[in-house]
Amino acid sequence: MSPPRLEDPITKSEAGVSPMLSPHEARDRHRHDVITRSLLVGALLCAIFAPFDFFLTGYWVDATVEALGAATLLALGVFLRRGGDRLVAALIGHIIGGAVILTVVLGGKAQDAVFSWAVLFPVLPFFVLGQRLGLLVSIVFATTATVGVTILAVLDGAQGFSWIAPFNLAGALAGCTVLAYFYEGTRAKAARQLETLAKSDPLTGLANRRGLLDAFGGAVLTRSRAPHRLSLLVLDLDHFKSINDRYGHEAGDGVLCHVAHVIKGMIRANDLIARIGGEEFALLLPDTDLAGAREVAEKIRKAIESTALIGPGGSLSVTVSIGVAELDPQYPDFAALFSSADHRLYQAKKAGRNRVSAAT
Repeated sequence: MSPPRLEDPITKSEAGVSPMLSPHEARDRHRHDVITRSLLVGALLCAIFAPFDFFLTGYWVDATVEALGAATLLALGVFLRRGGDRLVAALIGHIIGGAVILTVVLGGKAQDAVFSWAVLFPVLPFFVLGQRLGLLVSIVFATTATVGVTILAVLDGAQGFSWIAPFNLAGALAGCTVLAYFYEGTRAKAARQLETLAKSDPLTGLANRRGLLDAFGGAVLTRSRAPHRLSLLVLDLDHFKSINDRYGHEAGDGVLCHVAHVIKGMIRANDLIARIGGEEFALLLPDTDLAGAREVAEKIRKAIESTALIGPGGSLSVTVSIGVAELDPQYPDFAALFSSADHRLYQAKKAGRNRVSAAT
């Protein structure tokens, strides 16, 4: 085993030299961007239609509402870009957008073609607010629009809505809402599956490098809210190449799965074990100091040593060498923490293998 290098096996970009986002944080940032752009697009549309209605059609009420909507949506976009609460901005934005559309539809002057804007609206909340909240907002809008058109039809408003108009509108709104609801559910499920695949090792079922880094980001975020300890173990199977050479790669894969199974049976629910490449594993231990991590490492080493695997050539034993380090001011990020644990692993190998070496 060569001396540890920072860029191998964890690259500098992976290791947290640049700010690292957990999957949850990445989704939040993406949704934040989507909401911001939606607000700005809504503001632009209102800003375009306001002078059109004011100067060309003479619909002063519509123009006034559109101008106010443009100003409010633009202000919400600026508020969000400056760190404002995305859920508040999104909800207010949808209320404003829905109010503008309903004013134009129910105002009594616009042509029937304006219904197309009402039918478009139920799709938008799902993109921005997700499946459950998007459904609630869409139902409220659809109900309000249908009731309003029904009242106009009964009163024979200026637009001359017939009794069939509410049924057409309700059917179109319901259809768009249902389709958007199921589409968003399918999309979210597929995104979760892809995320799981991207963070998993297909052979052992453990987390991979990306999963380890994401777990580290989440653990650091939790640690920043309260004074918790955080340690890392880096494990490497001893003489693994000889197992592959003597028994074949299928036996080698069996050894890797065997080691993964042993370790998984010994760790806590909030610990994370990952296969980070070849015969190398890493174990993230939240709420664990260096002494506690070393104790865990010794238990794992002994368990693997004493648990034989039945292979094609009979009983097969394997041992591991383990390096241990704790996150502290000397090793403040993942790059430094991993480098320290990997260096201790190298020392354990150099000292004769099948042993634990911890940073002091």
